Amino acid sequence: MSEAIAKKVSLVLHPFSLIIPFLLLAVYSLHVSLQSSAFWFLASFIPFFLIPFTIFIYLIKKKIISSHEGERREERPIFFSITTILWLISASTLYFLNAPKSLFALILSSAITAAMVTFVTLRWKISVHTSVLAVFVAWASFVFGLLATPLLVLLPIASWARHELRYHTIAQLLTGIFVGVISITIIWWLA
Repeated sequence: MSEAIAKKVSLVLHPFSLIIPFLLLAVYSLHVSLQSSAFWFLASFIPFFLIPFTIFIYLIKKKIISSHEGERREERPIFFSITTILWLISASTLYFLNAPKSLFALILSSAITAAMVTFVTLRWKISVHTSVLAVFVAWASFVFGLLATPLLVLLPIASWARHELRYHTIAQLLTGIFVGVISITIIWWLA
């Protein structure tokens, strides 16, 4: 029973499941016109979600990656490297388009987190679920302040699910959270 719940939680809190809601939150937080919101959403959605997700599905169909959970450490670097490059391109595009700070910081810190996870994954498995979720939750805290506090509960829930499924140790989960929080914090204050 708890394994079935953990699988559902893991899927709902999968990084790809979170990108669209957080991009919508990012665009909503800008308080700009509908036309401007649509522009910023599309400018970030295509390289930040659509292209990496399409590649992810392709790699699963071609059996280069065995599942959407990414439980095999040796399969992770190829997709993580591609994602890092695409997210850096997305952040660069937003930078040159003079995107609002909150949107730029979200994308760039996600790219840096992906780069760190890619590097760590060469030697040790780290939780992508908790690292990306930590970026999003910490970002929401910077943008929305205390209103984002309820989102903090997602971190232990995601950690429980990943640990329950035996995909990660506590150390891998906590390291993921640490990497995500440090990444957005540094980028937020530098951007």
